[in-house]
Amino acid sequence: MLWLVDNQLTAQGISLLAASLSDTNVVLDGLSLCHNHLTDADVFQLSSALAMKTCRLRRLALTSNQITDRGVEFLAEMLKSNGCLQQLW
Repeated sequence: MLWLVDNQLTAQGISLLAASLSDTNVVLDGLSLCHNHLTDADVFQLSSALAMKTCRLRRLALTSNQITDRGVEFLAEMLKSNGCLQQLW
């Protein structure tokens, strides 16, 4: 599990993380991005990466961010195609 809690991640950092999630060479079981002021745009990038078949992330923590109903819609759509994610909080 990679803990990036309260790290003030930027949009660029989220973009780099999202790109690495779909990289077949990256083996990451879990990712915690709690308390990073993530927005719906950040969630869209993460959801797009998590929807790819190459993503093997099983646990994702997003609590205490600035995610609205729109961000939750992105996550719900991603869950339709993601067969690997087992825990989302």
